[in-house]
Amino acid sequence: FPKTTRQANIDGAYFGTTFPHLYLMTHPDMVPKKPAQAYVPRVYGFKVHQSSLYYRNHEEGPSKNQIESGRNRKTRARGRR
Repeated sequence: FPKTTRQANIDGAYFGTTFPHLYLMTHPDMVPKKPAQAYVPRVYGFKVHQSSLYYRNHEEGPSKNQIESGRNRKTRARGRR
């Protein structure tokens, strides 16, 4: 509880963007645990394709070689028809 009326009128914007970082540095036991399952990006319930811009801009996506090898397999399979 605030000791003075001046402190009672302070809102969260007074602390700026530094507050959450300082708070977690002061109370390391409050840092959330890493999630048990990996994040799978979805749009309207459908998984985002691995050749999309999302995976091109994020490290955790498949490497460029993996994407290109998948494309080569698809084009080879089309040629067999």
